[in-house]
Amino acid sequence: MTVLHRLDTFLLDRVAQPCADWLSQNVGISPYRLATNLFLASAAVEIPRMALNLQRGSYAAALFGGLVLLMDTIYAHRANSMDGRKVAGMNHERVVDFMFRSLSTLGTAVGTVMSLILLALGQYLLLDAIRDVSNLTFLAGLFFVAVNRPPPRVRHVIETKLATARGAA
Repeated sequence: MTVLHRLDTFLLDRVAQPCADWLSQNVGISPYRLATNLFLASAAVEIPRMALNLQRGSYAAALFGGLVLLMDTIYAHRANSMDGRKVAGMNHERVVDFMFRSLSTLGTAVGTVMSLILLALGQYLLLDAIRDVSNLTFLAGLFFVAVNRPPPRVRHVIETKLATARGAA
């Protein structure tokens, strides 16, 4: 098992899955709905970054920001369409997007280290902060898309069967 695979599995099983289960059971938010909102938040953060890059005359960075914006909206659409499929169990996106999720994790880690270095040197700019927020929200969305669907609440099913049995008796 590679280091990226171990990191991906750890983040999925120990961070994203418990958060998704808790949100699903206690708050009633689907992990796919949360992922859709995170992708859209990442896109919303990317728009001012593109404007700042255009103002500075950095057209290549603005073009890259446009591609990131397009990718955010495509993933938001995918996550929103997955919310309609109410299937419990292993999620195929967990396997399909492993390499992209791993590369995004690696890129976000490198970007965060670079931001910490820039912060220590006193060169941290608003553009860097916007990039970090956009990267982290997009990465969190990728992990929430890949979590397994939580099983239906067993206690509710048992209580319903008991109530039905009592009413029939």
